[in-house]
Amino acid sequence: MFDPNCSCGVYDELEKVKKLNIELETIINSCSDGICVFDKNGVGLRANAAIKSLTGLEEEDIIGTDVRTLKEKNIINDSVVLQVLLQKKRITMMQYFYNGRECIVTGTPVFNEKGEIEKIVTNVRDVTQLNKLKEELERTKQLYSQFQFNQNKQKLMVAESKEMKDVIELAYRFSQVDTTVFIHGESGVGKELVAQMIHEYSHRKNTGTFIKLNCAAIPEQLLESELFGYEKGAFTGARREGKPGVFELADKGTLFLDEIGDLYLPMQAKLLRVLQDREFVRVGGTKPIKVDVRIISATNKNLEQMVNKGEFRKDLYYRLNVLPVTIPPLRQRPVDIPALLHHYLEKFNKKYSLNKSFSPSAMMHLMKYSWPGNVRELGNLVERLVLITPADRITSEDLPEKICTEDRHIAENPGDLKKRLEILERKIIKLALQKYENTYKAAKALGISQPTFVRKVQKYNLRKE
Repeated sequence: MFDPNCSCGVYDELEKVKKLNIELETIINSCSDGICVFDKNGVGLRANAAIKSLTGLEEEDIIGTDVRTLKEKNIINDSVVLQVLLQKKRITMMQYFYNGRECIVTGTPVFNEKGEIEKIVTNVRDVTQLNKLKEELERTKQLYSQFQFNQNKQKLMVAESKEMKDVIELAYRFSQVDTTVFIHGESGVGKELVAQMIHEYSHRKNTGTFIKLNCAAIPEQLLESELFGYEKGAFTGARREGKPGVFELADKGTLFLDEIGDLYLPMQAKLLRVLQDREFVRVGGTKPIKVDVRIISATNKNLEQMVNKGEFRKDLYYRLNVLPVTIPPLRQRPVDIPALLHHYLEKFNKKYSLNKSFSPSAMMHLMKYSWPGNVRELGNLVERLVLITPADRITSEDLPEKICTEDRHIAENPGDLKKRLEILERKIIKLALQKYENTYKAAKALGISQPTFVRKVQKYNLRKE
């Protein structure tokens, strides 16, 4: 019988080993990672408590079981233990378990003095939650990116109306795909700003520049050299060293061709060839030059009518009009007028170190004005008023006569007033039709009967989009 009081101290050593074993067991089981130990044949010897929650396997499913059996039963899709035995080195791999968990499993071989594998220790770490966190992070990044876009787009364009907000959102979506964009709108509505926005939020901002060319401002005999450049000595008055055209300057970037409707027919054919072949030849040159340019074109003309009249090439029109954007004139979005007035007032006050403001009567006249020159006219007028008005307060007396007389003209011509009221009513009916799920709710929101609302929808030939 063993004497616990034996002076040899064997009992004390056994107690220490027992205590150490308990401590080791506690440490292993407290670990959030799964830990398993396998013998040199791939049979399970030990598993900690975390294994069950990570893999769905009970301790008895592992201990005494060959990993080959687990794989054959499709309990695991692969085995790091078998890979360690095969390659005789530490292996890390992804494993999927039948409980839906995705884990990183690392198998570490334990060698004996002869260099033979005695045991394999595996560490199982769950990455399902990490993947969820990664997805959440990606969503957060997207939301932050969208927030930045919503913040920055206001710096490029002022938009309070639904019409312009729709234009901005459309421009943002178009910026994410790399193809031609066609912008249509009256002079002064901000076609160039929309083109700049598309470039700013595209990948081309990081690879190239935004180059613009007004096709109507260049004489016919000089337009080809402006577009494609010329070689030295190409014509009288040419630079000795030659000159690159806007296509070369916009390589890897964006080329904005404004007033594309004023492009001469012979030049339309050459532009079409560049869009098709992605190459051109300089004036006076013979060597083709390859370019990677995104084309954004704009005009205030009706290109479809021009095509029907033979004034614009049909094939070029379809090449340019892949992604169309239509910018409504300012008179069709009066909600934007006060915001634009304050925007330009703040801009020019800051530029000229002044502190001007509009009186209520001046604001009333400015908001009722039809702005035939659109945003460009509005910005120019605000700058002029800021500079020429002697007092800090801009009143109706400081406004140009045409703005005040337009108000009087409307009041003196009921026919015009009736037409304007119909335009406003149509907008309100259309907005209610789109906003509410049925005509009953739309009519209730407007304070009219449902049959009256339906009659007005039919009157203006509206439909729910």
